[in-house]
Amino acid sequence: MAGAPPNHGDRPADDTAEAKAKNNMPPIVGIGSSAGGVAALQSLVSNIPADSGIAWVLIQHMAPDRPSELASILARKADLPVAEVTHDTRIEADKIYLIAPGQVMTIREGVLRSAQDGDPLARRTSIDAFLVSLAEDQGEHSGCALLSGAGTDGTLGLKAVKEAGGLTLTQTLQTAEYDSMLLSATRTGLVDREVDVAEMPGLFTDFLVRRKPIARDVEVEDGERREICNVLRRATGHDFTDYKSSTIDRRIRRRMQIHGIDTLSAYVDLMRDDRREPERLFRDLLIGVTQFFRDTDWFAALAAKVLGPIMEEKTEDDEVRVWVPGCATGEEAYSLAILFQEARAQMESPPEVKIFGSDIDEAALHFARIGRYPHSIAADVNEERLQRFFEKEDGHYTIRPQLREMCLFAQHNLLRDPPFSRIDLLSCRNVLIYMNPGLQKRLMPVFHYALRPGGFLFLGPAENAGHDKLFGEFDRKHRIFRRIGETARLPEFPIAGGDGENRREMQRQDVATKPGVTDPAFRTAQKLLERYTPAYVIVDGDFEILDASTGTGAFLELPRGRPKANLAAMARTELAVDIKAAVAKVLTSGERFVRDDLIVGHDDERRYLTLIVEPLTGADASERRCLLVFQAGAAAMAQTTERARQRGGDEELVRALELELQTTKERLQSTLEELETSNEELRASNEELSSVNEELQSSNEELETSKEELQSINEELRTVNNELSTRVEEQSRANSDLKNLFSNTRIAMLFLDAEFRIRNFTPPAKPLFRLRDHDMGRPLDELAGGVELGSLKEQVAEVIRSGEQIEKEVEARNGEPQTLIMRMLPYRDENDVIQGAVLTFIDITARKRSEERLSDMVSELNHRVKNNLASVQSMIRQAAQHTETKDEIHKVLTGQLHAMAASHDILSRGDWKGAKLHDLVGAVLSPFVGEGLDGLSLQGPEVHLKPQVVVGLGVILHELATNASKYGAWSTGAGRVSLNWTRVTTDGDELRIEWAESGGPPVAPPKSNGFGLNFVSRSTQHELRGTCQHEFPSAGYRCVIVAPAKAMLMDRDENR
Repeated sequence: MAGAPPNHGDRPADDTAEAKAKNNMPPIVGIGSSAGGVAALQSLVSNIPADSGIAWVLIQHMAPDRPSELASILARKADLPVAEVTHDTRIEADKIYLIAPGQVMTIREGVLRSAQDGDPLARRTSIDAFLVSLAEDQGEHSGCALLSGAGTDGTLGLKAVKEAGGLTLTQTLQTAEYDSMLLSATRTGLVDREVDVAEMPGLFTDFLVRRKPIARDVEVEDGERREICNVLRRATGHDFTDYKSSTIDRRIRRRMQIHGIDTLSAYVDLMRDDRREPERLFRDLLIGVTQFFRDTDWFAALAAKVLGPIMEEKTEDDEVRVWVPGCATGEEAYSLAILFQEARAQMESPPEVKIFGSDIDEAALHFARIGRYPHSIAADVNEERLQRFFEKEDGHYTIRPQLREMCLFAQHNLLRDPPFSRIDLLSCRNVLIYMNPGLQKRLMPVFHYALRPGGFLFLGPAENAGHDKLFGEFDRKHRIFRRIGETARLPEFPIAGGDGENRREMQRQDVATKPGVTDPAFRTAQKLLERYTPAYVIVDGDFEILDASTGTGAFLELPRGRPKANLAAMARTELAVDIKAAVAKVLTSGERFVRDDLIVGHDDERRYLTLIVEPLTGADASERRCLLVFQAGAAAMAQTTERARQRGGDEELVRALELELQTTKERLQSTLEELETSNEELRASNEELSSVNEELQSSNEELETSKEELQSINEELRTVNNELSTRVEEQSRANSDLKNLFSNTRIAMLFLDAEFRIRNFTPPAKPLFRLRDHDMGRPLDELAGGVELGSLKEQVAEVIRSGEQIEKEVEARNGEPQTLIMRMLPYRDENDVIQGAVLTFIDITARKRSEERLSDMVSELNHRVKNNLASVQSMIRQAAQHTETKDEIHKVLTGQLHAMAASHDILSRGDWKGAKLHDLVGAVLSPFVGEGLDGLSLQGPEVHLKPQVVVGLGVILHELATNASKYGAWSTGAGRVSLNWTRVTTDGDELRIEWAESGGPPVAPPKSNGFGLNFVSRSTQHELRGTCQHEFPSAGYRCVIVAPAKAMLMDRDENR
C-alpha cells in the first residue's frame, strides 16, 4: 500500500487514554519468544523492577503434550510473582503472566483469556494471536518485544501493536540464540529499537509509565515537513509530500517521543545519521487497518447494483478481473471474493473471477496469502458465510480453497508502479483520505487507465472520484463510480510529488538510474546523431521504439486502437514493408543498409526518401538494436530522378512506380494478415503463460507455508530441549549432596512433590520406570514403565494428607517379571512440613520365587500323597482278593511299597520333575539282583519319564521281578531277564517295553492268570494308559507293554 498512517476506529486517542485511566488498567507488555527463549526470558524477568506499574505477559512456544517448568524457572529469577494462565484472569500491574502449554491466549477488556487449541498452526502463531488482541484491546497503552526464536511468529502481532501506537522492541541479533523470528520482524521496518534484553524493562517503563510529553506540543512547519519527506523519499523511494500534514505530523511526533528528541532539527539529523530511522518512519506511515465487509451497507449496494452488470456481460469463457489496491491483510479482497462467489452460484454458466490484491507491505501480504483470521471476524461475517467460505478451527477461521484460489496477492506501489489493466471492478477504499487533493486528482487517471470501458470504481465513505471527464456517478450514496470514455492514457510514473519541481527532480533521478544512460549502445547512438541530422528512431529486435527524434511524423503515424510504441505498427502504409525488410536484414547481417528509392505520400504531396539502417551494439551481446534514419528532400529526389532518366524518361518512371506501388500494397496486405494471425497466437500464448505463472505462484506460496510449518515444529522441539536442559542443570546442582547415596543404593526410590511430579529418583528406579536424567518434573500420571501402579495417585495423596506410611506389593515387567515391596512415606522439609512423598521399591522377586517353589512342592507332595494312598488302597484290595493269609498280604504289600518308595526317591532327587527310565529300573530291581544288576540286561535309548507315571511303572516292574524270583528265570539262580525299550511309530508315537526271561524252569501257559499278572495288566491300563501282553514260550515268560509316548515321556523326548 502506498504509505499512510493507520486509523484505529473513530475513537480519539485522548478518550481512549481517559477510559484506560478510569478503569485503572495498567499498561501491558507482551513478550514473545521461541527456540532459545528460556535464557532470554530469565534475563528479562531478572531486570523487571518490582514497582514498574506494568503487567507483563509472556508467550513462549512450548510442547503442547507435556507440562512446563518454565513458571518455576522464571519465578526464581524474578522479583515479581509469576503465574501460569490456565483460565480467564483479570490483569494486574506488577505481575508476570505466562501462557500454559497447548493454549492460545488473548486479551479482551483487560482479561486474559486462555483456550485449548488442538490445531498445531494456531499454537505456532500464538504470539501473533496475543499481540493482535493486545493492540485491539489496549491501543497505545501496550508494548511488545520479540526475543530469540525460529520462524516468523510475532511479526504480524508486532505490526498491530505498532499501528496501535505502542512501543515495539526486539532482542539484538548478536545476543539471540536463534534469530529468524527477529529477522522477520526487523525486515518489516516496524521495530522501534533493537536492544539487549536487560534494557527492555527500562525502555517500556519510560515509554508507558514515565511517558515524556516533550514531543506532543511540537509544531511541524511546512519546510521541516518537506525536508523530512525528502529524506524519506531518498531513503525509501516513497514520496509522502502529498499526504495529509496532520497524519505525517502525528507520526513524526511519535518517533521523536520514542527517541526522547525535543526538536525537529535534532530528529532530521537523526534521520540523516541513522539510515534505519527513515525506514521506521516509513513503516509508521503505512495503512494497516482493515476488516471483512467494512461498511456493510456499501458492500450490499455493490452486490446488488454492480456485480449483476459485470457478470451478465461475461460468458463462461471470459474472466472478471478485480483489483484491490492497498489490500493489507486481505479482508477486503476476500470480502469481494465472497460476493462474486455468491453471484456465480446464481448463474448456470458463470465466468471465472480473478481478484488481484496489492500492497507494498510484504508481511501483510503473507498474512493474506495464508488466509487465517481470528474468531472475532464472526462480528463482521454472518454465520451462513462463515460456514460456507471458512473452515472453523479452534479460535480461528481459515479461508476455504475455493475462495483462496480466486485471489492473487502481489507487492505493488500504487504511486510508482504501472497499474493492472482490463479491470472490471477497482476497489480502493479508505486510501485516498490520507492523501491531499492534488495527489488524489493525479491518481484518478491511473484508475481510469486500469479499468476497462464501463468498469466500476468503488471508494470509501469519505472519498470521491472528482474527475467528471473520467468517471460518472453510478451510486452517489455508496461511492460507486463508472468509467467514462473508450480510450485512456497511462500517466507518467511516479505520480507522487508535492510540486512540479519535486516531480521533475524525481524524474531526473529515475532517468539517471536507468541502465540505458550508461549503455554503450546509447553512446553509439549519440555519435551517430552528430553525423545524421535527419529524423531517426532506435528500435529493438521486436520493433519496439526505444528512442525517437522530432520530425518523424511524415514517416510514422499513430495506429488505431490502443497506443503502441512499435515501429511495424506505426510506419506509414507505403513504408511498412520496406522498413520491416530493412530492419530484419540489418539484424541478421549486422551490416549497414541503405535504400534510396522510397517514395512517401501521394500526388503533389509525394516526397522522396532515403532510408538508412545502422546496427547498434547493446550492453548485452544478446540485445539487438537498430538506428533508422529517414533522409528526405532534394538529395533523395535528385538521385531518384537521375536513375529514372537513365532508364528512359518520366513515363517509364511512372509505370515503374505504379507497379512498385501495386506490388507493395499486395505485400502489405499479406503481411498485415500474417501479423494479425501472429498477434492472435501471441495473445493466446500470453494467456496460457499468465495462467501457468499464477499456478506456479500459488504452488510457491503453498511450499512457503509448508516450510514455515516445518520450521515451527522444529522450533517447538528446540524449545522442549532447551527447557529440559535448564531443568537438568538445576537438578544436578540440587542433588550434589545426595549423589553418592543415590549412586550406591540398591533401592529404587522416587521423590514426588505435592503436585505428584517427580522431584528426583535413584539409579535403580530408571529401568523400572524407563526414566532418564531429564525426566525431573514429570507428573506421576505420565510414568510409562513396567510397574503396575493401579490407583497410586490416590494412595500418594492419602500419604501426603495423613502423613501415614503405606506398604504393598506391586508387580513389574522390566524384561523378566519382578515383584516389589513398595513403601510410600511422606516427604518433609526442614520445617517438618509435608511437601510430597517418597516411594521406595525393594526387589523381593527371588524371595517370592522361593515361596512359590515351596508352595508348588507342597502342592505336589499333597497330590502325590493322595495318589499314593489311592494306590496303596488299590494294592490292598487286590492282595486281599488273591491271597489267603495275612502273611502273604504283608509280603506282597511290603514289596510293592518298597517299589513305591524307590520310585519316590528317584522323583525327589530330580526335584519332582520326572526320572530316567534306566535310573528307575536300577532303583526298583536292585533288591532282586543286587547293585550290579547281575542276571539283568538292559537295552534302550535314554528316555525321561513324566513324574505321573514313575511310581506306577516302578510298581509294575517290581511285580514282574517278584514273579521272576518266585517262578521264573531268577528262581533257579541261573536264569536271566532282558529288559528292552524303544519308541515305535508304526501306529503312532509309542513307548514299547519288553520283559523277556530265559534260563529258568520250563514254562507252560497257565489256565488263568494269577494275582501278579492281573496286577500288571490292570496297572498298565490305569497308570500308563497302555496295553500289556503276556506270552509263555518254552524258553521263558515274556511281557510286552505298549503305552503312548505323550503320556509317558517328557516334552523334550517327544520333540526328538
